[in-house]
Order: sequence, then C-alpha cells, then structure tokens
Amino acid sequence: MGISERRRSPASASSSTRRLGGWGAALAIVLALAYYLEWAIIAPWDYYWGGHFHWQRGWHGVGRLQAPAAGGEYTLGIRILPTSGRRHVYVSGEAMLCTPRGERLPLAFTVRMPAHAGAAMSGRPLRLLFLPSHLASDRRHPQFHLYGAFDGEQLQMHDRGELAAAFTPQGLLREQPTVADEQNDTQVRFHPSDSWSVSQRCGGGGAFTRVSR
Repeated sequence: MGISERRRSPASASSSTRRLGGWGAALAIVLALAYYLEWAIIAPWDYYWGGHFHWQRGWHGVGRLQAPAAGGEYTLGIRILPTSGRRHVYVSGEAMLCTPRGERLPLAFTVRMPAHAGAAMSGRPLRLLFLPSHLASDRRHPQFHLYGAFDGEQLQMHDRGELAAAFTPQGLLREQPTVADEQNDTQVRFHPSDSWSVSQRCGGGGAFTRVSR
C-alpha cells in the first residue's frame, strides 16, 4: 500500500473533528448539569432568591433609604454571592452605598439566614451586616445592619436606626458611631435588577443603573 493510500481523506478528518467537537460539547453540558445539581443539593435556596426559580445563582438589587436623621436619601445596590467552603456554604456579597453628599462607598456584607432554609426564601428572616470593602481606600466606611425578608421578588428591610448612628444629620460619616435609636428606623425595599453599576455622578436620583449581562 502506498503512502497516498494510507493517508486519511479530508472528509474523514473532518468527520473525526466533528465527532470530537460533539463529545466536547456533550462533556461540557454534563459538567454544567453536575455543577447545578451539586449546588442545588447543598444550597437549593440560591436558585430561589426573589421567590421564583432562576438558573443564575445569587441576586442583585437596588433600593433607596429615606433617612432624614442621617442627612437625606441614600441609594444602596447589593449583590448576593454565596460561596461554598469545605463544610459550609457562606452567604456574603458586595455593595455600593451612595450618600446624600454624592459619595460612593464600596461595602462588603455577610448574610445571616436560617440554617435549613430550603428552597422557599420568601418570608425567611435575613440579617445583613455591612462592613468596609477591601476595595475601600478609606477603612472608615460605615458599619450597619439591615433586617428583613423577601416579599415576593422584592427584599424588604429596615435598619433599626443604625444608618443614623453611623452618619450625622448632615450626611457625614461619624468619627465614632452613636447608639442606634429605633425611632430613626429607616425602611428600604430592594428591587431586583440584572446587575448594577454606579454612574460617575452619585446622587441626584440616578446613582444606579441597570446593566444587561
């Protein structure tokens, strides 16, 4: 048999390439399904933020806080990002707080929730603790809690006066937080969004804009 006879035809090579590509696509689908199945077992609630099933993990929301005792209107964007450790699932996230004075303060937060939340998240009590982000150039960023639960697609929370304890009536960050007064309790309703970003001009009603993925 000659050398030319032993060579594979271009059509045969193309067919082999297509078969390999098909196996690669099938393997990718299997791995993706395995990933979703594993996460659905250890944290089923992660697919039900906002009261309904969604394939995308985590949750994004934007809310406004009317806090006269803390200087006026604040806008807060949050991104919940659960992660898994060796034995536990950790629920945390990142946020951006827009102050009445136009400052943008990057924050991180942790989420405390029922140990066995299951898939239904609506009405389950949540507590968010906001802390300075590692992105913050000034570690004197505020620290405060929000308390509440999902009400359908929206996240309804309040701060028990902690925002006013962190900021002055002029909207300035206090050197030392005061004791929170629940008479200054501020309500906030986070509306879901695909994502969020902060415009160059913070404040003035347009601090956060929706971003399509």
